[in-house]
Amino acid sequence: MAVRRSLLSPAGLRAGDASDGVAHGLPTAGSEFSPRHCSFAEPLPTQLRSLQLSGVMETLEARNRQAIGGQWTYIEFLGRLLEDEVARRGQRQLTSRLRRATLNSGKTLAACRT
Repeated sequence: MAVRRSLLSPAGLRAGDASDGVAHGLPTAGSEFSPRHCSFAEPLPTQLRSLQLSGVMETLEARNRQAIGGQWTYIEFLGRLLEDEVARRGQRQLTSRLRRATLNSGKTLAACRT
């Protein structure tokens, strides 16, 4: 029989297991996010920059506090971080397109008719 892993926790572990998030260097309830929590080969900010996810870094701390307070699942937490990144990229694209269009905001329709 195949072992089913939950999508809501790392490697299908349940809270309280000997190998829960604490062993993975993840912050626990009541703790604040800090790069020192990361036990990866490279610090999290470096990884996010290399993946061009700097927007995630901007909202990570606030979303982490919300996730702990709201007891979000890992999937909810990741989903909200990615929503933030998509929104930030959309806003940057809009700003860039408006700048390239060189729209003159001082003109009105009445001025165009004359």
